[in-house]
Amino acid sequence: MTVANLPDGGKAFEIPLLRAAAGSPIIADAETIEVERNHGTGRFMLELRGDSMEPKFRDKERIILHDKTTLKRPVLKYGEFYLFVHNESSTFKQWQKNDDGQKVLRSVNPVYKDIIANESTEWIGWYDPADNLKI
Repeated sequence: MTVANLPDGGKAFEIPLLRAAAGSPIIADAETIEVERNHGTGRFMLELRGDSMEPKFRDKERIILHDKTTLKRPVLKYGEFYLFVHNESSTFKQWQKNDDGQKVLRSVNPVYKDIIANESTEWIGWYDPADNLKI
């Protein structure tokens, strides 16, 4: 994250912006945007695409995630929300177990089926509600 001076003397903070599916996985793209609040190191912004995480997360909503590589204890916890790479595509889902005990990527919207995690499933960012009180 870098800091830039605004014309009015204030500060703007640059943070990476990624886009990922909140539906079927898609390839993420990245750019840098300015935000008014310093979210700290090791964070990036994610813009969601799709309705699979509604009503909790909306289509085109932007959220802040912790980069996995900067966490002290990078461990998946059931019920938490993460940005995953699954079969070379990125998707934002809840980490869960299904009724058969399989580890799955779950949508909030029940219309969408669980995605079974496999050896190619990797997580790269964690959603902390505290970071998203005021973006």
